Amino acid sequence: MALAGGVSVTALQKAAVTQEGGILFLTEHCRAFDAQAKGTVSGDGVGVVVLKRLADALADGDCIHAVIKGSAINNDGSSKVGYTAS
Repeated sequence: MALAGGVSVTALQKAAVTQEGGILFLTEHCRAFDAQAKGTVSGDGVGVVVLKRLADALADGDCIHAVIKGSAINNDGSSKVGYTAS
């Protein structure tokens, strides 16, 4: 069994610099799920999950919410200016 988690705290950072075509909103209103939506806003959060072998969870009668079939990661290193850059 293992715990995996992450946290994102942006409250102490300066306001983000927005740019045309970027992911952050360019106006003073974030209009989620709206035809006039122009981007997103950042936020703070924390999350933790318990990871356990499927066979062990089944044997223990645990409530299983998801099964991880595989994983991968790629960020193109430090040469990319952002996730929205091509």
